[in-house]
Amino acid sequence: MNELPIIVPHAAQSEMLPAIKIAMSQEGRIPKYALMDGDECYHDLIRNLWHRAETPFIINEHDVIAWPGAIPQLEACEHPWCTFLYRAPCGWLRNGLGLVKFDPKRLPNIFAQLFSKRHWAGLDMQIARRLEALGFNAHVHMPAVTNLNSLVWGVPHRADTLPI
Repeated sequence: MNELPIIVPHAAQSEMLPAIKIAMSQEGRIPKYALMDGDECYHDLIRNLWHRAETPFIINEHDVIAWPGAIPQLEACEHPWCTFLYRAPCGWLRNGLGLVKFDPKRLPNIFAQLFSKRHWAGLDMQIARRLEALGFNAHVHMPAVTNLNSLVWGVPHRADTLPI
């Protein structure tokens, strides 16, 4: 299995980033940390990765911690768009950017047309809707990874709300 490039987009004051760095170190991985210092930087990062991709790439957001072995599971998967289920303030996400692998060579160029909004908020759903409209669905891996974002901590978690 080949190790894929891992990119960790992060905010300047990310409180969760040290935990992600520890998790990456424990997996023996050295990702590229990309500072997102503007509202459209995340869009630009993924668009540039999409256009330059010679291999698939993995995004691990600065507030999502993967359990040991989750990243190798993405690397070994044959699907061109893979995600891990994780909880967000809006509920369980199956097609978010928290921990995701894209293989742009096997997916349509979703950046050929401009995005209506390039702000980081909602970018995951814009990408998902474009891919789904073109007949691609995320291959969802389980068990879920953990979103460390404090907005999620206040949301009650009940096992019976997990989508099947």
